[in-house]
Amino acid sequence: MPTGLKLDAFLAPLPPAERSALRAKLGLAEDDLALTFVGRLAKEKNVSELLAFLPAAPRNVKLLLVGDGPCRHELEARARERASRTGSSSPGWPPRSG
Repeated sequence: MPTGLKLDAFLAPLPPAERSALRAKLGLAEDDLALTFVGRLAKEKNVSELLAFLPAAPRNVKLLLVGDGPCRHELEARARERASRTGSSSPGWPPRSG
């Protein structure tokens, strides 16, 4: 099923300076691997499974969640609790617009 997105824009690598700046803004080290979920934060999406997976992942694997939905606050709380236990950090959630 077509997504309606022009995927070519996402396939080209960023220039090194832009890549480094974006990684710094997100709190990612150069050797971190960003596992990214983009979508509605709802129970049926099973995002909690991604959070549960992280303790078993290598230390350089970071989870980035992009989206909003009914489970957002629960997922934020779980991520904060995990960060406080492990000493990891989170770039946080962007402010809501309009």
